[in-house]
Amino acid sequence: MKQLKALLLTHGIKIIAILIIWLVLHYFTRKLLSKFFSFKEKGKSSEGLKRVHTIYKFSATIADIFYFLIFAIVLLKEFGIEIGPMLAGLGVAGVAAGIGAQDLIKDIIGGFFIITEDIYRIGDSIEIEGNVGTVESITMRITRLRNFDGGLITIPNGQIRAVKNNTRGWSRVILKVSVAYRENLDRVIEVTKSILLNIWKSEHLNNKILEQPEVLGVNDLQNSGVEIMSVIKTLPGEQWSIGREARKRIKEGFDRAGIEIPFPQITIHFKKEGT
Repeated sequence: MKQLKALLLTHGIKIIAILIIWLVLHYFTRKLLSKFFSFKEKGKSSEGLKRVHTIYKFSATIADIFYFLIFAIVLLKEFGIEIGPMLAGLGVAGVAAGIGAQDLIKDIIGGFFIITEDIYRIGDSIEIEGNVGTVESITMRITRLRNFDGGLITIPNGQIRAVKNNTRGWSRVILKVSVAYRENLDRVIEVTKSILLNIWKSEHLNNKILEQPEVLGVNDLQNSGVEIMSVIKTLPGEQWSIGREARKRIKEGFDRAGIEIPFPQITIHFKKEGT
């Protein structure tokens, strides 16, 4: 106990001073990064803003790690602990721990390339190895996704091989609607074109649609009906809301036009005995 008191009396003021300096540096670094990236945000599109925000978060994390390491080294020196022998010891132990550290190194390298190559950004809707969600954070080691159900998915960056980004450049709505075999297909296509054209001209939707929707025609002959396929090119991330609105309007438009949307059904034939 006496040794602890003596240690605190001898080094306490210096430790407090080191801690204060660390906190001040941390605070002003965050302030400078915030101001720098706020300046970079000016005049940026929504996609550009996401990119700036992602780099800001990543840079802040790197700065935190850097200052923490400096603080730890200075603190160890203050207590008279030599860093050189420790590093030499770590070098020997590193041979044994190398296999275990491989995954960590892969994760950090993966995180670096995700940021520098702009594979995805915070706020992007992506799919990784079957996991679909919105990117909440990207650190040096992991990526966090929030799925539609609200679940938080954590994926090590080193395990990411293929990424499907649903919110980059442009997106597309693929509409597949079946009609009864007895319907006049030319009329069905014309009605569908009219409905999609009205969507394109809608004041609250046309700024989200990049070009005139296209009805491609008959896509499949199914058991219960003929499938008509259409496509709508949209701004990234708008394909889901546009798709919901388009399906609603097609259903309402077909009802008004008397076009039947079939459902699966089974016809049973009874054979009379003796025939």
